[in-house]
Amino acid sequence: MAHYIDPALRKKIYYSEKYRDDVYEYRHCHLPKELLVYVPKNRVMTEDEWRGIGIQQSEGWVNYMVHQPEPHIILFRRPIAVAEAQAQKAAAAAAAAAAATRAC
Repeated sequence: MAHYIDPALRKKIYYSEKYRDDVYEYRHCHLPKELLVYVPKNRVMTEDEWRGIGIQQSEGWVNYMVHQPEPHIILFRRPIAVAEAQAQKAAAAAAAAAAATRAC
């Protein structure tokens, strides 16, 4: 469910750099404490829920764990294959845009 989130609060969401192991790419988001009222206490969020509170990421990310000591830190992961497919898609789009610019 989408909530009205003040744009100033959305700007305070911190997105970590991505890191990975052999299977997944990971990242975490630090939410402003004011957004904690929208975070479920004992379960992970669906994509609609985390997008609804203002988290913005590309496709494929899943909230995979509740970090009980610091519930304002939201943990995400996605399979490396998804990340690589997105990188290829972005590279192809950039190449097409560059080709279109040169054609003008």
